[in-house]
Amino acid sequence: MSANACLQQLGVYSTLGHGAAMEHLMIPATMAAAVFLALVGSFCIFKPERMQAWCQRQHNSSNKFFQNYPFAKLIFKPWYPTYLRFMGVWAWMFALFLAYAVFSTLARR
Repeated sequence: MSANACLQQLGVYSTLGHGAAMEHLMIPATMAAAVFLALVGSFCIFKPERMQAWCQRQHNSSNKFFQNYPFAKLIFKPWYPTYLRFMGVWAWMFALFLAYAVFSTLARR
């Protein structure tokens, strides 16, 4: 039995079309991920020192096992705020891509 047949038996697919019910669930989830990425990217771009301080506090209060992970000490480097700004730009670009994917899917209907 194929995966599609299993999903049809469970009633996941609606009668409107193949996979329409799953598609309706993915639109809000994708938009929520896009909004979350935009918020995290905003914090990384506009408040990198605050983000670095928060990461350092989390690092200092964590278990020694986690403090000894490879690259765990990067948050103490002086260039880390620049890295956060760069990653914030990438988060914004990915959030824009997700929003574009959602709105282009809605426009095709």
